[in-house]
Amino acid sequence: MSVATLGTDEFADAATTIWYSEELKRVFLSFRERYIELACTDRRATCVTRTDVLSFVERLYLANRMAAAYQYPDMCPDGVVVIERLSEQDLEGSVLPPGKLLSVLQDIHYNLYTNGGRCFLGSEDMERLERLMTACREHLLDTVEAVQEW
Repeated sequence: MSVATLGTDEFADAATTIWYSEELKRVFLSFRERYIELACTDRRATCVTRTDVLSFVERLYLANRMAAAYQYPDMCPDGVVVIERLSEQDLEGSVLPPGKLLSVLQDIHYNLYTNGGRCFLGSEDMERLERLMTACREHLLDTVEAVQEW
């Protein structure tokens, strides 16, 4: 298993697409997050903020960079790993079609694991990533079914 370092463009496009997709924002929060927000506020509905999306995508970016540095220690000959944080402007990208977003998310998911099976992303974020990939797959399947019925 090789870990490839994805460019910031892929992460920016993923962040932008998630932010502008109501379907993806609907599955963004876990049941636990929704429950806590509803229990601790006077609101009747939960809402995903831009900061929520950008923070999540930045964690994906950092985990990807750590996995690459761990898998390929020769990338850092002095043994020091330096990963620059992304600014909000770094995460401004383009909206991707569902199939392309799914491909980017699958590449990120694949890259988070090393040959030793180590994963550099927390379980809650991994579940969120898997929910987003599932939502993309379901959207693509719904689209195919609609075309076949036509």
